[in-house]
Amino acid sequence: MERMIELARSEHIIVEPADFPYPLRGIYIDDGKMKLIGIARDIDTLAERRSVLAEELGHHFTSVGNATICHCYADRISIDKTEHKAMVWACHYLVPEHDLDKAVQIGHVSLSDLAEYFTVTERFMAFCIKLYKGD
Repeated sequence: MERMIELARSEHIIVEPADFPYPLRGIYIDDGKMKLIGIARDIDTLAERRSVLAEELGHHFTSVGNATICHCYADRISIDKTEHKAMVWACHYLVPEHDLDKAVQIGHVSLSDLAEYFTVTERFMAFCIKLYKGD
């Protein structure tokens, strides 16, 4: 977690806890003057905090524009692509493919075991596995 906080600092991104209505867990905002990542204050596991922060950092490194406004189907598709790019970045950052291969080789084969090994959520781990399998 500290490595991601340092990365955010080096990119001049403020990371703050925030009160979000569920299911919103995090948000990345860059208004041209300030960059901010808000992380839901009620997240109580390190795995979820790491997963959310990595995805929001992924938005910083891969996305341009406002993904919070959705007026039509084409906007929704664009937002889905933006979310996908951010998640791909997050997977490469927290669960590099070669590290995943090593984890499997030493016996971590179930989704829950892999998620625990990398300290990410099972949903995040499932995305990474699907990404690397090429599905």
